[in-house]
Amino acid sequence: MGALTSRERLMLLNSVVPGVGSTRLRRLLDAFGDVDRLWAADVRDLQAVGGIRPQVAERIAAARRDEPRVKREASLAARYGVSVVTLDD
Repeated sequence: MGALTSRERLMLLNSVVPGVGSTRLRRLLDAFGDVDRLWAADVRDLQAVGGIRPQVAERIAAARRDEPRVKREASLAARYGVSVVTLDD
């Protein structure tokens, strides 16, 4: 399994990370410019974004270690013809 695509990262952040819904995700994307910069941000930079509590920043950092989970979810969605809608759609 390779690295996550930007779309898979959006899916992970928006649907798998507790405390990150569409409003917080939009704030994060606005602050970092795109999902790849957001994904690479350290916990301190995440916490600097308004509305991002330390626990949420830690969960985002932990999600980076759970890439296989989102790869499995994306694979299942594709297999069953499920379309995943992200903020980019």
